[in-house]
Amino acid sequence: MWLALGRAANELNDIGLDLDEHLYTLAAARTPSTTPVKPPVPVPLVVRRHR
Repeated sequence: MWLALGRAANELNDIGLDLDEHLYTLAAARTPSTTPVKPPVPVPLVVRRHR
């Protein structure tokens, strides 16, 4: 059990180090956009075909 826990901790550490490389990209994605967003257009759930 301790071996598995140690491996999981090492894997989480590696993931954190990988995310550090993309820190500025992730921070830029969190800032709100200045362009207005269009509301979603409702779509009918049933498609009716006429023959």
